[in-house]
Amino acid sequence: CFECDLTFDFSLSIKISKSYKIAHQLLTEQLQETFTKLLENNYYTQIQNLITQIFEDPWCISFIDQFLEKLFFHHLAINETMLTTFSIDQHQELIRIFLKNPEKCFERVKKLLELDIAYIYVDYVQQRLLFSKNVEYIDHLIQDEKCLTLTKLKQLNGNVETKLMRFEDKKLPGFTTVENLLFYANYLTNNQQLKITNILHNDYLEDKTVSMSNKFKAIKVLKHLKTTYPLTLKWSEKIATKIPSVSSNVSRRGRGANSQSFADIALCLPAMLDLFKSDILKIFDSLMIKINASNAKYVSDAMLVISRKLIDEQFLGLYLKFVKSEQFPKLG
Repeated sequence: CFECDLTFDFSLSIKISKSYKIAHQLLTEQLQETFTKLLENNYYTQIQNLITQIFEDPWCISFIDQFLEKLFFHHLAINETMLTTFSIDQHQELIRIFLKNPEKCFERVKKLLELDIAYIYVDYVQQRLLFSKNVEYIDHLIQDEKCLTLTKLKQLNGNVETKLMRFEDKKLPGFTTVENLLFYANYLTNNQQLKITNILHNDYLEDKTVSMSNKFKAIKVLKHLKTTYPLTLKWSEKIATKIPSVSSNVSRRGRGANSQSFADIALCLPAMLDLFKSDILKIFDSLMIKINASNAKYVSDAMLVISRKLIDEQFLGLYLKFVKSEQFPKLG
């Protein structure tokens, strides 16, 4: 008979493949009592460890699927006191497995968010929302063109703090992470792209509490929001002129991320966009005027990108013109 100490983290070096159906059946029969006891004692971490360490693709196993449905829609939903020991941060893998089933995931995401809006802070919930193209729910979260924070989340919930709002506050650009926007921006509608662009321009990228590494990722997101390129061009110009340039004879290469390097990257961003040839030529001229020793590394990278968008003869002519200009000797 299989036994498990409720305080013991069970682990196996080899997971049981989903192709071994008989082994799955025998093991799940042995584990039913163990899972029941773990659930009764609110040992969610042990449940997560058992499921993830024993089974390969646990979402395919009907017993696991049914058990997790009971966990989320009955055990946690009916008795709110149970939520005090359930953590969105610590138990994301359980939520991911529960939402993995392609036939049930969208309905489950909707129901989870109805039970507690805090589930929106689960990365996989955000992805499922994007894939489902749930226009109504996403639009609701981004309609004010402000980042998502715990404070905003409480406001959306009638100024009521739920049991699951016990995680470190994370500022999200709209309703999801910059990483998800990098990979899945194409799932957004044109209107959603507009809202997200404004959120990035006017809130997320303006916030001093957002790390430079996340800001650089957000700038990359702007390249994927193609319907709002005109807005991004204006934003780039504003940022590039907003921060005073450092001395032209000082190089910052290798000094790490700072507000000036952020401005330089914003200056060079238009070169990375898929624009008309006439716009590319204007960008090249602008870069040649603003280049100095401190931003030369970023501008040279932008020039390399532009060179791939123009025929060789045309780019060579522009580059030779720059070499002969008054600006070139100042670079040292």
